[in-house]
Amino acid sequence: MATPFSKLAQLYSALEETPSYNKKRKILSNFFKKLNKKEIASATYLTLGRIGPINSEVDLGLGQKMLERAVAQAYNVSQEEVRTKMKNTGDLGLVAQSLDSKKRSNLTINQVRDTLIKIQQTSGQNSQQKKLGLLSNLLKKANST
Repeated sequence: MATPFSKLAQLYSALEETPSYNKKRKILSNFFKKLNKKEIASATYLTLGRIGPINSEVDLGLGQKMLERAVAQAYNVSQEEVRTKMKNTGDLGLVAQSLDSKKRSNLTINQVRDTLIKIQQTSGQNSQQKKLGLLSNLLKKANST
């Protein structure tokens, strides 16, 4: 069975709250033991802040303003509201989380990574709009039940 991306997000929260490197290693180890073989690479890359191997392109080609637009579009709020919340929290992820009313998602770890790879590979005419659409749809799926 595919692991929900929300479990990976919970892992990141647990790691943030854990000061001990030994405890962090134990948390990571326990999490990765529960993944199926097809998810290990995706979870590893995402945990390292990447979407692929070290020798592959990582840049998604999305600037801060584009990310803010995607959050605004996904949650049907103005960009100004996103920017205001961003000034208060300093973290766009926390802004998105605060705008998410359902807090439940069916997205899997592999679905998130696959979409990020699609965003990274999108180029050519209207590529910024396509990337915005992909990211916005990913965020919408993240808050759907």
